[in-house]
Amino acid sequence: MKPCSWSPGSATSTHSTACSSASGSAGEHLHHRGSVEWGFRAPDVLEVLREARYAAQSISPFVDPPRMRGTVWLAPRLRAEVSYADMATGQLRAPSWRGLVRR
Repeated sequence: MKPCSWSPGSATSTHSTACSSASGSAGEHLHHRGSVEWGFRAPDVLEVLREARYAAQSISPFVDPPRMRGTVWLAPRLRAEVSYADMATGQLRAPSWRGLVRR
């Protein structure tokens, strides 16, 4: 999975970050597979925020972008591990952030 966007969490929620996930498929195209809102650890959040600072772009990297307000789109340079319960119609069910994959 590649984190390709960052959005601030709700002021009333316990999480401070929501990160959209993408999965590469046919060739270079990225398809939106769902939004991960749980499981973030401080070091990963800081790295995603650093990436948002340097790799922000004005257009979505997805061929099927979701409608998300306040989203900062990122060039898909990071890799992340995400666990999920199931995949239904191409979308992850109950995705949870496991961590960034260190190279």
